[in-house]
Amino acid sequence: MASVTRSAPVRRRPPTQAAQTPPTITVIPASVPRRLLGGAIDAVLILVITGFLWSRFAPASVPVQIRIDATTGERTVIDAHAFSLDWLAIISIAVAAAYVISFIALAGRTPGGWAVGIRCIRAATGARPGWSVSAKRWLVMLGIPAALGIVPVIGPWAWLLTIVVALSPLADRSGAMQGWQDRFAGDLVILDRPQAGRTD
Repeated sequence: MASVTRSAPVRRRPPTQAAQTPPTITVIPASVPRRLLGGAIDAVLILVITGFLWSRFAPASVPVQIRIDATTGERTVIDAHAFSLDWLAIISIAVAAAYVISFIALAGRTPGGWAVGIRCIRAATGARPGWSVSAKRWLVMLGIPAALGIVPVIGPWAWLLTIVVALSPLADRSGAMQGWQDRFAGDLVILDRPQAGRTD
């Protein structure tokens, strides 16, 4: 598996201290199967959280539209579950956004990433991603597909975009395994076992 070397941020040194070569950290990019497994674990946890919130805060009743045929008197129920499904979709998106963005920004990895031994770092410095990087990752990976999900005709197929984005690191020929979400956000997803060393 390819490795990528990043220089640690340079700190100011006292004038009397001799200049030294900044340390380098050799990181190993996470493979796509490992990333997919971590994502699957996160998806299950997000579904559990969403289900819990829905069971606690779902409305007791939903509006129902009934069409009555003037000739036969036959009644047809229309959109009986539209209200519930719309709110369930909104809660799911909100939970996924809060879950992914918060964990990546604050810890550099989600519980799924922790379980499979991977984490996210800034590509330029090796530092923790922070809020901006985390939000950009979520936007490309889940935010845009979620927005396309409400568009007529293409909405039912929007989830395929998430699959394509998840597999996009396979197209990176540099060895860094950066997918579209990684390039847009400026991060790397690596194995959580960096090897520290110092160049001569």
